[in-house]
This record gives sequence, C-alpha cells and structure tokens, in this order.
Amino acid sequence: MTEKELKKLNRRQLLELLLKETEQNELLRAEIDALKGKLQSRVLLETKAGSIAEAALRLNGVFGSAQAAADQYLRNVEQLGERQKQLNEQTAREAEKNARRMIRAADMYCEQQKAEAERVLAEARALYRYLNEQRKKLESKGNTGHI
Repeated sequence: MTEKELKKLNRRQLLELLLKETEQNELLRAEIDALKGKLQSRVLLETKAGSIAEAALRLNGVFGSAQAAADQYLRNVEQLGERQKQLNEQTAREAEKNARRMIRAADMYCEQQKAEAERVLAEARALYRYLNEQRKKLESKGNTGHI
C-alpha cells in the first residue's frame, strides 16, 4: 500500500491494518522460530552423526522403530476388528432372539384374536338361529310381521 493510500485511511482502518500486520508478523516470527528449531536439530544431528555411515545407522534405527510401531498398529487394528466382529455377531444373535420372541408373541396374539373371533361368530350364529326360529314361530301363528 502506498503512502498516499495510507493517508486516506481513517483511524479505525489504520488500526485494523495494524492489527492484521501484527498478526501476520507474529505468524512469521513463529514460523521463523520453528525453522530455527529445525535447523538447530539438523545441525545437532549432523554434529552427532559425524559421518554418513553413522547417520545411516541411526536412520535404520528410526525406520526399525517406525516399522515396529506400524506392526503394533496393525495388530491393534486386527484385534479391534475381531472384537467388533464378535460384538456384531452377538448383536445379531440377540436381534434374532428378540425377533423370534416377537414372532411368538404375535402368533399368540393372533391365536387369541382368532379364538375371540370364532367365539363372537358362534354367538352370532346362535343368535341368528334363535331369531330365525322366532320369526318362523311368529309366521306360523299367522303373524307375518318382521322382528
């Protein structure tokens, strides 16, 4: 931003600009500090290594540790997968058991409803026969009226 553009800004705009620049400055300082730390680590590593062969041996140790960690991670994932499989199987067994229980309950309910319907039907048939008999008696007496 040019000096002329800066002069056109009001106090609030200048403060906002200053705040943004301060934040960016802090970020850059943090990045510089991190890079200095990395550089220091590399210098120390090179100093400690002393030679390419020694550094290679150290890297092999790091890779060995990384491989061991990866192997352990895979074992843990496999164990977790096995536990999850067992849990899923148990859940499926429980769901099947609950489904069978619900089917039995529904069957029992249907049987009860069927028995009730048959009872009501038998009562209705008995009532029909009774009413039919009463109608016939009335008709036989000469009365042709309907009930």
